[in-house]
Amino acid sequence: MKLTKYTQQMEKDFKGIQALERNYGTKQFDDATRILLYRVVALCDMRGIALSNLNQNAFEKLVELITTRDKGLPFPVAILPSICNDLKISMVTFFDFPPYNEVEK
Repeated sequence: MKLTKYTQQMEKDFKGIQALERNYGTKQFDDATRILLYRVVALCDMRGIALSNLNQNAFEKLVELITTRDKGLPFPVAILPSICNDLKISMVTFFDFPPYNEVEK
């Protein structure tokens, strides 16, 4: 699945993602990692929550991912339940965005 069109749209729509890209060069990540990272930032933007307000472990893992020089690191999916808990959403809600909520024909 080609995720580039989705990450490009998210880059246009959310100021937090624009800042993330400007400051850390996230385009070096693979599309799958970028789209999950962007989703976290977008959800925080929509709720007016700073990434630093996420629980300590999730925040540290995100900072490690964002600031690493090894842009081949995968998104740390193990922190998704705690991120969803902090955002007061379900995992289903987290993944309720294109391309994850689209049905292939």
